[in-house]
Amino acid sequence: MNKVNRWLQNYLVFSLPFVVACAAWGSIQSDREILVNGSFLTKATWEVLSWNLMIWFLCLITFLILMVFIPSTRDMVTRRIANIKERDEREIYITGQASRRVFTSTLSILIFLFFISIFTFNVSRIPPEEIFNNRAKSLSIGFNFKLTDDPKVEKDQTGQVLVESKDIPLSKSAILLLLIVWQISMFGLSARKIAKEE
Repeated sequence: MNKVNRWLQNYLVFSLPFVVACAAWGSIQSDREILVNGSFLTKATWEVLSWNLMIWFLCLITFLILMVFIPSTRDMVTRRIANIKERDEREIYITGQASRRVFTSTLSILIFLFFISIFTFNVSRIPPEEIFNNRAKSLSIGFNFKLTDDPKVEKDQTGQVLVESKDIPLSKSAILLLLIVWQISMFGLSARKIAKEE
């Protein structure tokens, strides 16, 4: 698994300039313009860059899935990103304390954002015929939680798009709740696993 992780990381890093070049080129010229008006070398270069882009995205998705579900991959990547070094017991203790503080602060922010996302607050003007006791405005407070966002109806002008994905189907509240549950459950599972190993 370590070899696969290393290969994926190297490929994602070293082929990134070609992905950026393909995206930049695609923003200047359309696919049709390149394939119709371009020379043989231009077309061949475009094809190679396009295939590289597709393979890069496939590798990226695979790597992200591995990072979420395989602890060794997750630890290796996050240690590099956060520059975590555990050379002796003191550094291990510092890392543990810092991780605990990060966990509690992140969980607090997630819970706060979750309740803000489901909290509804509305001040409205009452129609003249419904005014009671000289109260011209009404205040309503409540909660509104939906698992998915309401679908946005968009008309395709060309009628050629068959499948399209632009966003996560879950609502903001559902994503925050999922992150809260994930953090708490992963912390509990990790703590139990470490306790058994001790």
